[in-house]
Amino acid sequence: MFATTNPKKLIGILLIVVAALIVIIVALTVLVRPTKYSLVVLRSGEVFVGQLKRFPSLHLVDPWVPQATADRQSVNLVQWRNTFWGPENVIYLNGDDVMYTSPIAPSSQVFKVVGTPSANLPVVPTPPPAQTPSK
Repeated sequence: MFATTNPKKLIGILLIVVAALIVIIVALTVLVRPTKYSLVVLRSGEVFVGQLKRFPSLHLVDPWVPQATADRQSVNLVQWRNTFWGPENVIYLNGDDVMYTSPIAPSSQVFKVVGTPSANLPVVPTPPPAQTPSK
């Protein structure tokens, strides 16, 4: 059966099957793998929490920043995109400025805040009602 088949067809079919298997394996590993969050500390003392990515450059996706409460008794985590200047939901890092990174355990209190889908909903401030000039 295979002796009469064109060898170029067999190679083509084999390449298609291998490519399909690679796509399936990559898709399964991405879907099954839990999201990992990391703590990033910069030389300046700034601290960030987010999904640390190294390709194509060092950056944090879905970053959070700690913010002390007014009485300085506790710390809240605030989503980067919800800060008052409204940045994109990514922070590009200079690798030379990173002192260290550390993965955050799924059992930690920090992960319970940043890793919960409901906590990732954007908090959008309600704009004040438009005022019409009175005559």
